[in-house]
Amino acid sequence: MGRVYGCGCRCHLAAAVRALPDEHTTERFRYLILFHRPGERSRSERWTLSARGQPRPMAGTRPRPVPPTPCCVRCPDPSSSAPAADSSSESVTAREAFTGISASVSSAELSGTVTAESDSNKLLGRPHQYTSKITFDDTRIAAADVSGTDEGDVERGGAIEVFADAADAKARAEYIQSVTKSMPMLAEYDYVHGPVLVRVSHYLTPTQAAEYEAAVEALS
Repeated sequence: MGRVYGCGCRCHLAAAVRALPDEHTTERFRYLILFHRPGERSRSERWTLSARGQPRPMAGTRPRPVPPTPCCVRCPDPSSSAPAADSSSESVTAREAFTGISASVSSAELSGTVTAESDSNKLLGRPHQYTSKITFDDTRIAAADVSGTDEGDVERGGAIEVFADAADAKARAEYIQSVTKSMPMLAEYDYVHGPVLVRVSHYLTPTQAAEYEAAVEALS
């Protein structure tokens, strides 16, 4: 009779029995499974393998049920059918990103929150486009330089666009750069940090724009 040691969870049982030598994985071979949980008495169950290599109790035996609690870091919680949320995938909103950036760049002032109805680009919420967007002014830009622009235009300060993932944010930045490359009057600084794209007016000097770049990199 073979012997396999486990912590009491069925996932470890299956893994342990499947790890036995191939010559032992037959319907006729029986295994004595020794279960042990910290603080509990050890117990044993007799198991065998089906023709497909799946562990199952031997005929005539009734194994004790295993409490529905995770036994170790490898085993998911059986009481939860949904996978644990990945915090790394959670994204801030454009407004939250601006709060963090404006804490470092005091000249940035919120000028508006873009909605699906007010979005002049008609991109908010569309597939692979930004899921939230805000616009901001920068008080260091002279009013005379932007006298012919509209409220919310990037030239007045900038905009923050947040996407579902980093790939979409990067694609958006690359598109903007490709479009404005041959049109200096529309040029802008673009900084991507994960799913966040921060667009900054070209009326700011490179040194001034670098303050935004540093603030973007500091976003959590």
